[in-house]
Amino acid sequence: MKQILLVLRLAVLSLKTHLRRSAFVGAILTLGTGLVMIGLALLSSVESSMKASITQSLAGDLQVYSSKGRDRLALFGGSFMGIDDIGRVDPIDEAMDLVGAVKGVKRVVPMGIDFATISQPGELESVLSKLRAAVYDEDRAEMQRLVERAQELVNVVEQELHRRLEITSATERTEEAIRDVAAVQRPEFWAGFADDPLGALEVLDTKVAIHSLEGNIIYFRYVGTDIEPFVAEFDRFELIEGELIPPNTRGLLFNRKFYEDEIKHPVARDWTGSRG
Repeated sequence: MKQILLVLRLAVLSLKTHLRRSAFVGAILTLGTGLVMIGLALLSSVESSMKASITQSLAGDLQVYSSKGRDRLALFGGSFMGIDDIGRVDPIDEAMDLVGAVKGVKRVVPMGIDFATISQPGELESVLSKLRAAVYDEDRAEMQRLVERAQELVNVVEQELHRRLEITSATERTEEAIRDVAAVQRPEFWAGFADDPLGALEVLDTKVAIHSLEGNIIYFRYVGTDIEPFVAEFDRFELIEGELIPPNTRGLLFNRKFYEDEIKHPVARDWTGSRG
């Protein structure tokens, strides 16, 4: 007991003698400990956020791809307006069984990354397509209705070309397009439509519809997968609208923002934006 008291007295005496130095060392130790704790907390937060936003949304814990690929796997980013060559794992069933047998692997979800384009026809192209179907069905009433609508849209295309002529440097090509559309605007063209509807539709498709400013081509990268195990294993997936792709069926699920900005019809998109 006397020894403990002696040690305590010596400690207190040492603190009194070197108070400033002891306070400085203690402050450094306290600050260092605090920084370490804050750093570990931040690191843990970053790891959990990355796991939630990347690992549990698409990447998984481990990616396996073909050694024959010329490029390295890049789930996010990669080639601009193209697709990396990461090879093809074939046969996939054998590879899944091999990887699934490894200790610690819960489940193998097959995936593939590719690049695609979607062509959205303009209104004139859609009307001409319906008109062609009406011709094959010999639906006179529907043909008359669609012919009137096609005439209105041809007139719109002609107005667009005249406006384009005022601002474009390719005047010769635009003037040729205006002449093509003007030929279709003549009464005799539509008067002879009933005699040769398919021939008239061919002219409308090749001489008029190609000049319409409507229509759009959408480019996007996509991930192909088996939807059932994907939904089961990636808990960040949430279906907001529509329905899941049925088993053994091809289909597309779009990110909501991408759908609103790119896929939705321009009129509906602009109307929604003006309301928001």
